[in-house]
Amino acid sequence: MKKISKKTVIVSIALIVATMLLGYAIQKTSIKEVKSNPVPDEILTTGVSLQYEGPTEEEIKNSEKHKQDISDSKIQTPTPGSLRKVNPLITSINTSELRGYISGIAEEGGTCSATYTNGTNSFTKSSLGVLNTSNTVCGEIKTNSSDFNLSGTWRVILSYTSKTSQGSSEASSVEVQQ
Repeated sequence: MKKISKKTVIVSIALIVATMLLGYAIQKTSIKEVKSNPVPDEILTTGVSLQYEGPTEEEIKNSEKHKQDISDSKIQTPTPGSLRKVNPLITSINTSELRGYISGIAEEGGTCSATYTNGTNSFTKSSLGVLNTSNTVCGEIKTNSSDFNLSGTWRVILSYTSKTSQGSSEASSVEVQQ
């Protein structure tokens, strides 16, 4: 049998006593906090009781009506005069593609349209607006050389239309060489 030294016994007892004192101090502090924040007498004497039986029939009826009101308002499309004005931005453009986004609105399903104009010649290409975390991104709008029937500078405007918003960008340009 191995002999335990006096020093080991004293250190062990000291640790046990320190742990007990710490636990006692924590317990006393918790009790003081509860005692220092008692329930005010006016709450105990007003006779207020809590209802644990669930909602009343009237509350259920009002809740269902409110849900229906919200649902009805989502289905209605705004009139054209009430559409929110947005400003699409063209982020890159060349003779094969256009990229852009709509700042300040994050929604799915709108239409991005790029209208290319050179004199009396024009054409439009479109893509869907795609929800991004803080804005709407226009899907890549592809063009090919046969879309451009003239060499020169083509003016390009990116437009966005949805059930809630509409707007057009500032004009950009792309140089076409044939």
